[in-house]
Amino acid sequence: MPLDLRVLRRLAQLRSPLALDIYTWLTCRLSYLREPTNLSWASLQMQSGANRARSDPFRAKLLEKLKVKKEEPL
Repeated sequence: MPLDLRVLRRLAQLRSPLALDIYTWLTCRLSYLREPTNLSWASLQMQSGANRARSDPFRAKLLEKLKVKKEEPL
């Protein structure tokens, strides 16, 4: 799996296991997809191992972590 160690270091500075999980999962998933794939929030939550009864808090937290802005070049 082609993980960029510079990205992993930057995400580790955020002290967010979810951000690391998202990056790792997306990198792995995107490395073998050959066509567009739809994924429901419930399915994504289940794949991430989140044990939440509702997907709303999971969705909000995931979207928040995806919006992390790059402050300086890697």
